[in-house]
Amino acid sequence: MLRTGIIVFRPGPRPSGNKDQTIDPHQNLLQVSRALEIQGLYRQALETLGPALKNGGSLLVGEQAVRLCLLAAAWRDLPRWSEYYQQQFESHLGRGDETRHAPGILNYLPGSQELHRRAAGYYASQLSANTEKLNPGRSADDGRIVIGYLSADFQAHAVGFLLSDFFAQHDRDKFSVIVNDLSPAKGAVADRFRTQVDLYRPLNKLNNLQAAQLIAHDGVQILIDLAGYSRGGRPGILARRPAPLILSWLGYLNTLGADFVDGLIADQSLLPATEQSAYCETILHLPGPFTPTAQIPLATPLITRQRAGLPADQFVFACFNNSFKIRPEDFDAWMEILRQQEGSVLWLYTAGHKDFEKGLHQRAIEQKIDPDRLIFAPWLPMDQHMARMPLADLFLDTINYNAGATAVCSLSAGVPVLSIAGDRMLSRMGASLNLSLGLEQMTVSNTQAYIQTAVALARDDDRLREAREVIRPAGKNRNPLLSCADFAANFEQLLIKAWNEKQ
Repeated sequence: MLRTGIIVFRPGPRPSGNKDQTIDPHQNLLQVSRALEIQGLYRQALETLGPALKNGGSLLVGEQAVRLCLLAAAWRDLPRWSEYYQQQFESHLGRGDETRHAPGILNYLPGSQELHRRAAGYYASQLSANTEKLNPGRSADDGRIVIGYLSADFQAHAVGFLLSDFFAQHDRDKFSVIVNDLSPAKGAVADRFRTQVDLYRPLNKLNNLQAAQLIAHDGVQILIDLAGYSRGGRPGILARRPAPLILSWLGYLNTLGADFVDGLIADQSLLPATEQSAYCETILHLPGPFTPTAQIPLATPLITRQRAGLPADQFVFACFNNSFKIRPEDFDAWMEILRQQEGSVLWLYTAGHKDFEKGLHQRAIEQKIDPDRLIFAPWLPMDQHMARMPLADLFLDTINYNAGATAVCSLSAGVPVLSIAGDRMLSRMGASLNLSLGLEQMTVSNTQAYIQTAVALARDDDRLREAREVIRPAGKNRNPLLSCADFAANFEQLLIKAWNEKQ
């Protein structure tokens, strides 16, 4: 699991399936591969799976192999394993296979949105079939609307970071707020959530039915799921309909394909209304950005370039996204930027994963770029991580799967984010954030414009300074995005409207 400061990112879902799943014919290969992965030996773990390419199909092997290709930057192997995995998924759907397989890993593969839509719908139908529906709903004794938030990420995680100041902003005259925690997390971050809500419910030791019954017992009227089909999510709880209105938000930026999820919260830039036909959920639009922001802790004194291992007088491009989001097309664009901007360096977060670093070095050499121009950042606590982020000159967003919480951190540190507006939610987070700041010029439409703009900004001090001035931190904890209180007010208006329409 990769971490950036206090933000812990999922490296994709664990292999799917459930206790009813039949034995995979390549079970031994999978067990060996997973054991090697735990040791950080990603390339060896990937090589272990090779025989499966010639010896029958396996959906679980395909998922494991795609994950490892991304974790190790094994991009030569990625096309064949991506094709293998998607073929196995098509066969899974075509057979009407009774085994369950969540589609989350498809989010990391370009061109798989239609397959994801069908896979999500099939998985949701499996969860819903023969499942007891509770369909409760009562008003709070004092007339307030009862909101329940469901997640495993009320901890040191990207979603937890974005929400860390949010719950305290809810209007308690109108809403009662319950956190339904699916994780066993302990510590300062988890404790912070406990102090911000009316009721904290740990659900990690309960099965899906028990958890749903407790949510219904608490009288939750609007249940907001923050995980979907990602790692740690429990969509089986949602399938039991423990609340009259169930919404998806923030933690899984794609359709769940489920008739037990009523709406998906986004904004116009992230998910235009014109795409409603591709979503079974009703799209609910916030007037501003799709995410709240948090107060950013800063270490003092600020970290210097010398201490961070950066050159003192060269332009520093940076990307602190986790390895799972970085694809060969991203890296090749970055190498072209370095080629055109002589003397510049690329600062990447690798958390010390050697196989990933080796893969990046190899690709740089193939692109005829000196691998010493790649500088790898280790893991640091959040306050120190934020103290080093201003050392970068420009953040280069990943194309297929944008930065979310990491982009918020970069912008909060005063570092502009250059992004490409893609064709789905996951590739439009950067566009949404830039639009909310009035920095539309930092979002481009294609890779060539991305390269040209990055180089132009590196050569034009005034142009870059103008962008940085928009997001320049004015104080220790100032965030350039919409204030958390303003975001909460807009969010509440959206919930009230959705609840009234449900009646």
